[in-house]
This record gives sequence, structure tokens and C-alpha cells, in this order.
Amino acid sequence: MSETKSGRFRIGTVVADFDTNRIHGESGEIKVPPKPMALLFVLVARRGQPVSRAELIESIWEGNGYVGKRGVTDAIHRLRKVLDDRSETPRYIETIPKTGYRLLVDAVPEPKEAAPQTTDPGAAPVTTPDSAAPRRFAPWPRARQAVPVLILAMVAAILLFRADEPSRPTVDTPKPVNMVPVTYQPGIEHDAALSPDGLRLAYAWIAKRGSSRIMLLDLSQPGGTAHALNALPGLQRFPTFSADGTRLAYVRLGLPTGPIIAVVDLATGEETAYERIGLVGGRPIDWSPVDDHIAYARYDVRSGRGGIGLLDLKDGQTRWLTAAPVSHHFVDRAPAFSPTGERIAFLRSSGMGVDLFTVDAEGTTRQITRIGAEMWGLDWMPDGLSLVFAAPGKDDQGVNAALWQTDLSGTVHFLGGAPENQYFPVVHPSGASIYVYVTRPRMEINAITLGQADTAQPDPWITSTGTDQDAHYSPQRNQLVFSSTRDGGGEIWTSDPNGANPVRLTTLRRRAAFPRWSPDGSQIAFIAHDRARTLHVLDPESGTLRRLGEEGAFHVCPSWSRDGRSLYAVKQVSGSFNLWRLPVDGGVGEAVTETGGFYGQESPDGQTLYFTKSLEHGLWSKPVNGGEERLVIDWKGLNGITWLPLAEHILFLSNDADGATIQAFDLASGHSRILVKFAPEVAVAARPWSLIEATNQLLFTRSVENEGDIRRLDLDWTP
Repeated sequence: MSETKSGRFRIGTVVADFDTNRIHGESGEIKVPPKPMALLFVLVARRGQPVSRAELIESIWEGNGYVGKRGVTDAIHRLRKVLDDRSETPRYIETIPKTGYRLLVDAVPEPKEAAPQTTDPGAAPVTTPDSAAPRRFAPWPRARQAVPVLILAMVAAILLFRADEPSRPTVDTPKPVNMVPVTYQPGIEHDAALSPDGLRLAYAWIAKRGSSRIMLLDLSQPGGTAHALNALPGLQRFPTFSADGTRLAYVRLGLPTGPIIAVVDLATGEETAYERIGLVGGRPIDWSPVDDHIAYARYDVRSGRGGIGLLDLKDGQTRWLTAAPVSHHFVDRAPAFSPTGERIAFLRSSGMGVDLFTVDAEGTTRQITRIGAEMWGLDWMPDGLSLVFAAPGKDDQGVNAALWQTDLSGTVHFLGGAPENQYFPVVHPSGASIYVYVTRPRMEINAITLGQADTAQPDPWITSTGTDQDAHYSPQRNQLVFSSTRDGGGEIWTSDPNGANPVRLTTLRRRAAFPRWSPDGSQIAFIAHDRARTLHVLDPESGTLRRLGEEGAFHVCPSWSRDGRSLYAVKQVSGSFNLWRLPVDGGVGEAVTETGGFYGQESPDGQTLYFTKSLEHGLWSKPVNGGEERLVIDWKGLNGITWLPLAEHILFLSNDADGATIQAFDLASGHSRILVKFAPEVAVAARPWSLIEATNQLLFTRSVENEGDIRRLDLDWTP
């Protein structure tokens, strides 16, 4: 077909301007994406004659059936929405089964100078976010005169107030129809990224030995083979395409300089590295769809600030978009540019859990969701009116992670769509599908006998088809307590010391974790996460459960005082994390650290409190009854939880280039020695430890190697 898309036509009661991709009607002016307008022009040119889907794919999508098949459906859906047309009783576009589509009304050419006619000639045009002039993320904000700034501020305040009104209409929600495997390599395929045209997939292939490479796959060739981006050393993660698809950025880890952002020219292979920019290595990055800026999770060790940073690839300059005094564990993360590049969506952690926010070029943030749930990745729908994110599934779904959709007013819809866990969604540019990381992440409880200095393999202790973690032994009861998802939800369980005879104690379906026996074995403290991580105490005999402290105040792992009267837990107040001591019988409690606290445990004699901090490396101590703190071990620990105080030693995990070891720090001499050297394939999870002293066995949580693939979830947008 050779029609050239141009001109203005009156189609029924609307005017379609194909030069500007706008439709003028009774509601004003609406900008429409190029593909739907191109399809409408083909229907206009055919003067009421049917046009097949194959012809539309050939004309508009250059014969690419992979993208075009779903693209036609999406374009028809968008046009009907703009024209207020319905497929059941069409006024503009008729669907002819097994044939295609045709235009039902005459299209009359209009002079280009003619103004669009509306019911109210004096009405102001109505624009969508796509039709507004986008605000770019410039390297530094431009100076403006005082009067324009005041006017802009007033307008922004009015728009923000209107946007927050609860009467804002919701967006359309698609129906998942099919889950299709995309990658098949051994190991784990993660970190999916799509090129702007949707024809190439980049991802990280994580091999069984822990190495990772960025791979590229041509999606237009079904059954094609992926190839590695390069063979450079270091771990490669989190790819993202440039706006024109000619370059690829990714994160390189495991380097002496720390994590860097590398940018590769896909034609020449030339690579440019951006280092020492405060990049948090374990977080995704995103390239602007309109220019050469990359958004990333940033943390500054000197100031203790973390947030979303913006890197200008042209000059290497960086600036903060969001910044707050937080731990690098709780930094804003997962930035994602909107389709027009005007805003960045990201995830923010707080005492109430994780929620979705946006930030604009001026650094103005806006909270979108208020659900306080765990979230694993997000992406924008192509129209920029809604976002998709991964969060815990519904109770009746039997999965820990599923897909949800939210509009910009925070109205959330469940998408679901598969029995497997779905993480880190990436929406295809056409909106016809969502690429997700699918796996059944599993951890198990292992035991290791201390003193095995040679390379050792731990013994599986508690295993199931789900995740088992956080074992804690009570010598008074001669029982273990642990958390498990073996029945679909995170619950608290007990078992014999060898893991036999497991018994479920709770039916919360709130992802309970970190259970710890009281010293006398009469109570269990743990954290449950419904809307927010909250501290609970359970009587295992009666089943009585009570909350300790306010909802969302305390999270991470609690620990008991040696007299059993108090619990230690971390609490965030005014952006700072400190350890608090709470009376078990009730009460407000008190902060026991002032300069930071993350996880604390008392010494066996109850005289000393050992603790890690959220903003500083090392293990610290101070007298339980008050006094000065001091640095005990200058230690870069794994999340600050993998350690255990004994009478004369402190056991802690050390990770280096040679692998993981359990070391014993002698409190008298100040020296450390290796007790256990793990085999390279043993991955010790960042979960608390427990010791069965009678057998000298240390119980820990192990991340079990599993398979993870990228799959495509096809969507049906039919109303």
C-alpha cells in the first residue's frame, strides 16, 4: 500500500489531523500515537472498503507479524477509546470477522486552515500527558525569572490538586491470555530489557558458577539464538537500551573501583565506563526514552544519603533527583522513565513497606500507591497513564509474586495471569505483552559442624518445595522454630532438632519471618508483613498472638534480651534507623542506639549489647545498662545479620574472592580464625543464625541454586 499519511478529514463528528496526529471532537483535542493514526488513515483511504489485518501489518508494521499482530488489536482499541466507539455497536470502525476492519462513516477532506469545530467553539483544548510539551531531565535546572516561576508554581499546584482528586477516572486493564517461554539457557536469565522497537531483548545470563553476561536476542526470529554482548571480566547485570536503540548500558560488578555503568555502541562494540558515581550495584538502571540521561539508584557513603541519581552521558555529570539520609539497604530503587521522559517512577522503602512514587525533572516527588507491600520491579504502560508492578499475589493465587496495575491516582488492579511467581515486569512498546522473570525462588535450612577449616559442604536440614529459612533452636524445648512457604504462604513452623515432624503454628498468610524463641522457650517473636512489617509475639501452646508496638514500626530480625523481658528491633524515626528495646508486656519502649542500629543481640551473660549499623560497616558494642559504644570488629558483613555472639567469641560470615568463610573473633585477643570454609557453590543467605551447642552445629539459611527464565505474558485489551 502506498498511501501517504497527511491532511485533515472530517470523520463523522470529529476531525482527524494526520499531520499532527490529533483528533478534534466534542471533548476537545486529543493527541493519538502514530500507529493508531496510521491505521485510521488506511481505513480513510479505502473509503469504506474492508482492510485485512495482513494488509495493515504489511503497511504499518512493515510486515513484522510478531509486533504487528498485537499492534493492530492495540491500535483499534485506542482508536475506539478516542472515538467513544464500541465493537458491539460500532459507529466508526466495524470489525468484520475473519476479514479485517472498515470505516463506517464518510471521510471528507477539510482545508488545513480550518479550525476544529466543537460543540462549544470557545472551549479550551483538552490534552493528554502525551500531547503536553515534555519537561526534559536537563543536567542542571535552568534559572528562571521570579514572575514566571511564581506562575508556574501556581499552575503546578492547581494541577497537582486536581490530579490527587479521588474522582479521577481509572484506566483500562488488560486481560492476560497466554504465557510464552522466551529464554531457555541453563542457569538464570534475568534483568530483561526491550529495544525501543520491541524487536530485541537484552538480559543477564547468570551461570551456575555465579558469572553473568549480557545477552542479546533477536525477537523477530522465533527460535533464534542469543549471543553475548562482549567477553569482558566482571559480573554484568541490568541492561537498558538508548532512545534510538543503537547503544546499550549495563552495570558491571565485582571491580576494584566498585560498580560502574558501561555504555556500549552496538555497531562498533566500543565501550565507555562511568565509575565512582555512587551507583548501588544491585539495582536496575534506566535510559531516558528521549535523550542521553540514565537514572540509577545512588548512595553517598560520606553523607549517608541515598536516592535516585541522574547521569548525563554527554559530560559525565550527575545530580540527585531524590535524596534522604537512609541506609544503602533502603535507598530509592528501580527507576523507570515514563514514555515521554517527563517523569521517573521508582520504589521507596519505609517503615510501612514499599510503595511506588514518581519524580519529575525538578525533583518533585509524588506518592502513587499506598499499599505498603513488597514490590519487585515496575514499568510504564505505553500510554503513560498507568504502571505495572510485581507484588505479593492474592491469597487464593498460591504465589508470592504477581502482576498488578495502578493508574496515577493510585487505583490498583490485579493482573495475575499465571500460576508461577512473576517478577520485574517489562512492558512491550506496543502494550501487547509484558516480559517477566519467572522462577520459584527457594531457600533451605542447612547445618554445618564448626571446625571444618577445609572446604566443606553443609548438610540439608530443613527442605521442602517452598522456602524454609530463619531456624532458631531452643534448648529448653529441644525444638526448632522456622518460617516456611511450603503451603503457599509464609508461616511459622516448629520441628524436632533434626528437622523432623514439622508443625505449622500460624495461618496468617502475611509472609511471617525471623522467628526467635524466648530464652525460656515459652514465646516466639517474629515479623509479619501484611500492609507493613510488624512485630508479633506468639504463645506456641495456646496459639495466642499479639502485636508488639505500632504497625509498621519495627522490622528486620528481632532478638530477645537474656532475661526474656524485652525485645530488640530496628525502628526508623525521622529517616534514621536505630535499635529499640521494647518491654514484652507492652509499652512504648526506648531507643538504645543513637548513631545507627540495624540488628542487635545481647551477650550470653546479658551484660553487653552487640549490634550492626545501617550506615556504617562493622560490629559494635555497648553496655546493656548504658554507656559508650565501641567498634569491636571492622567488618563488611552481609546485610549485618549473619553473626552470632558466644561467651568468648563472635561468629561472623566473611566473603572475599576465595569464597565464604565462618570466622571466630576472639574477644580477649581481638584476632579472628577460620572455622569453616564453604565450597564455592554454597550461597549463604542474609538471614540470622542459630547454634545447637550440644552438637556444635550452626544452622543457617542457604540460597538454593535454581532455574529462572524470561517469559512473555500476552495481553488482551478488548473491552
